[in-house]
Amino acid sequence: MKWLKTIALSAVLMGLFIGNSVASEIVASADVVDAPTVVGLGVAMVPDYIGSDDYKAVPLPFLKYTFSNSQRYIKLAGPELSVNLLDIPNLYLGPMLRYYGSRDDDIDDAVVKKMNKVDAGLAAGAFLTYEIKEADPRNKINLTLKFLADVSDSYDGYLIDFDATLWRKVEESWDVFIGAGTTYADGDYMDTYFGVNNGNRGSATVFELPNYSADSGIRDVRIQAGAIYYCDKNWLFGGLVRYQRLVGDAEDSPVVDDRGDPNQMAIALFVGYKW
Repeated sequence: MKWLKTIALSAVLMGLFIGNSVASEIVASADVVDAPTVVGLGVAMVPDYIGSDDYKAVPLPFLKYTFSNSQRYIKLAGPELSVNLLDIPNLYLGPMLRYYGSRDDDIDDAVVKKMNKVDAGLAAGAFLTYEIKEADPRNKINLTLKFLADVSDSYDGYLIDFDATLWRKVEESWDVFIGAGTTYADGDYMDTYFGVNNGNRGSATVFELPNYSADSGIRDVRIQAGAIYYCDKNWLFGGLVRYQRLVGDAEDSPVVDDRGDPNQMAIALFVGYKW
């Protein structure tokens, strides 16, 4: 059956993904093609780790399969796999998984790499999307809420994402979009990625990274914009630019303030085939 093949292909692509947590969020936001079935691949420049001022390229696979005569679908956006369970126009709800990469010896920063490794793993949760469409369905507003909790015992916390995206059809072959969002992170997540203490310092000295406790709160605010060009009825090219500003305890962390940059940029380009 087609949907079983889709699940299998999604698992393979998810396993091949080698990005980090920042790339996970970028590519999920880049899931912008309004088509029942689409497959594609992209590449993005993203921070080495969240809060880093070094950048690296990562692959961005995406895939969507919509069941016949239904609104239900299975969707892979990079390392994020979701299933819409509702057969209701303009309302989407279901479970999701997100793979997040590690922060380890492969990063460029000479001090942060001395810290104890943060392992890669899986976060599980659910999403809810409400879509406001005009007469032309390519003119729309998407409002999405996601809850994701770590299930791999790497950071033992959870994230709540909210994003709003405005779409406009410029002409028959062009769509543009602009969006904004924010992420709330609990104390376990914040302490893992932004805290510095004797338990996670590794071989970094207190002079290199002073002690710091990061509490729960708003982790970031972000904006993004992009476009899709439809070459014909099947092929498309797209791209986006995203700016994310770390705030609160994330911004003030020595991992960011001393060694990185609270201003996080990402650029992605992708090609897809829809039918």
